[in-house]
Parts: sequence; structure tokens; C-alpha cells
Amino acid sequence: MENLKLTSIRLSKTTLAKANAIGHSFGYYQTSYVLRLAIWLGLKMFQPGVLRKLSHMMWEEEELGACYTLEDVLRAAGVMLENPKS
Repeated sequence: MENLKLTSIRLSKTTLAKANAIGHSFGYYQTSYVLRLAIWLGLKMFQPGVLRKLSHMMWEEEELGACYTLEDVLRAAGVMLENPKS
């Protein structure tokens, strides 16, 4: 794998702090590694037509204070097709 440097990405302070905390909780992991892993995971979940929905959910969390669970995100991504609570 050829390593390429990403020169600019916009992240909220909350997102960066969360990635930093995750990295430090595992000791030697750097924030950049946590973000690379998050991007990899996100790309695994993306399906056609889901990017708009997930972007809107992210915006609602960051700007409006909404709170989505992992199950909400997976369901919106089409990974979980059934509602486990029903």
C-alpha cells in the first residue's frame, strides 16, 4: 500500500477529541490511525443512496444535538434490516 498524505479534512472539535481519546485509551495508537480506521469502516458500510442519509444524521448530531445510536446508523446504512426491539 502506498501511503498518501491527506492535507486537509474538516472535523468538528468533538470528533477530533473523541478520536484522540480512543487512540490514547489504547496506548500507542495515534489519532490519525483511529481516523483511518473510522474511514475504512465507513467505506465498508456505504451503499448507493445512503451517503445523503448518513450525512444528514451527522449534521443533526453535530449542529442540532441529536443523538443516534450505533444501531440507528447501521439501520440507516442498510446493514441492519430488522429492528431488534420489535
